Amino acid sequence: AQQYSPVEEWCGRGWETGGGTSQVNCWAARTRPVQCATSTANFDFLIKQNGAAGYTQMFTMSDDGTTPIFASG
Repeated sequence: AQQYSPVEEWCGRGWETGGGTSQVNCWAARTRPVQCATSTANFDFLIKQNGAAGYTQMFTMSDDGTTPIFASG
């Protein structure tokens, strides 16, 4: 089984312009192994906005030199 690295997280707070409430926004990064004939790894960038429970993957860099893969949505 593949084992992801621990997530490294960077968070900041900003103020909502309309209601004046504080918003928490976090970026995070992790290494995600890819199972294949020669083990490789991807480096994922994730975002969590406004106190959401989980992360959304935004884009990935692969160690094979390919262009970053951007998540849709």
